[in-house]
Amino acid sequence: MFCPQCGKKDTEGGKFCAHCGSPLPAAGGPGGGVQRKGDHETIHRPAQAGFTKGKARNFWGFIGLSIVTLGIYFYYWYFINIKELRGAFPSRGNSPAERARILYYAMIVMSIVTTAAIAGTVPDIIADPENAAVILNDARRSPGQTGINILSTAVYIAFLYYYTRTVSMVQSRAGLGPMKMKNLLAQAITGALLLFLGGYVDTAGLAGGIVMLVYLYSIQGEINRIWIEG
Repeated sequence: MFCPQCGKKDTEGGKFCAHCGSPLPAAGGPGGGVQRKGDHETIHRPAQAGFTKGKARNFWGFIGLSIVTLGIYFYYWYFINIKELRGAFPSRGNSPAERARILYYAMIVMSIVTTAAIAGTVPDIIADPENAAVILNDARRSPGQTGINILSTAVYIAFLYYYTRTVSMVQSRAGLGPMKMKNLLAQAITGALLLFLGGYVDTAGLAGGIVMLVYLYSIQGEINRIWIEG
């Protein structure tokens, strides 16, 4: 049985949660049953009061729009998901959702700094277009840009951590069984680190892109599950 308050599994069979002390529903009563749906456990308990549903989104539509808009929709997709997850329940100021929101804006700033640094190579590329690839690689691998890339990767990993935690938290509060958060976090962190290494080893960047696609597909599926089943 999962606690309707904190979402953690209770194995003692008592009347109160061993983790947070909240009353547990009686076995077989409202909120007490468990039904398996694929790899998930759906808990038969109502969502907490004040649950506001968001919109389920098509993953491949998100990928297509991100490509067409040169990555702009990618950031919008994160923005709208965070907004809806934060709005699903009233959140506290120090919640994972609030931290994800702050880190999202930090991620935007780091992306602008990186783009500006790369844009600074445009005059050199115009002057010597035959060596454009060499100029770009030198700019990406310079000591200054490496420092920016390290900081950007750290911010992105922190964002992904709180973003994934937010999805897990909202799932529990929506009356659903907890997702496999450790697997998703492993995918997110591995993908982000490989993307960082991709600035120096091309094959690492390709591998990182594939891993991140798997993570993004999985996490969007978990978010859609909240809005559809919650």
